[in-house]
Amino acid sequence: MFEALSILLGLVAGMLIMLLLVWAAYASRTVVFSRCALDVRPCTSADYLNDPAEAIALGHTSNLFVGNGKLYYKRALSGRGKPCHPDLDQTVHIHYPRVCSFRVRGAAHERAVMQGQGSYLLPSGRTVDALPNCVPLDPTITGSPLAEWA
Repeated sequence: MFEALSILLGLVAGMLIMLLLVWAAYASRTVVFSRCALDVRPCTSADYLNDPAEAIALGHTSNLFVGNGKLYYKRALSGRGKPCHPDLDQTVHIHYPRVCSFRVRGAAHERAVMQGQGSYLLPSGRTVDALPNCVPLDPTITGSPLAEWA
């Protein structure tokens, strides 16, 4: 009985000593923990690609998407500077998309590029004025954002 109790107490004491040694090595970043960072800072806005055109130029092509009739941009890390821990949601709503699809009185959809905030130029040369999310002011025209960046 006492032998089993002694073995059990010896195992528990050995585990506690090992736990303390590993904790001390990790806290001081020695031995196998020498490459672990002391602290990873949270990312700031300077760590992200805030411009969709820059992100696309750097190869982040799937960061634009349309959901519920609105264009969204999921910010990507720029890779510049020190490592950081990104926040969970970096999705930004783009109120005035660069490219929209408009349909004039039942005709085919036309791809239109923004000329100024809320003003889009159709391939036919006609200008469409729109509210955010490509909602035209003219009730005979329907519009929706496209997941592209011109």
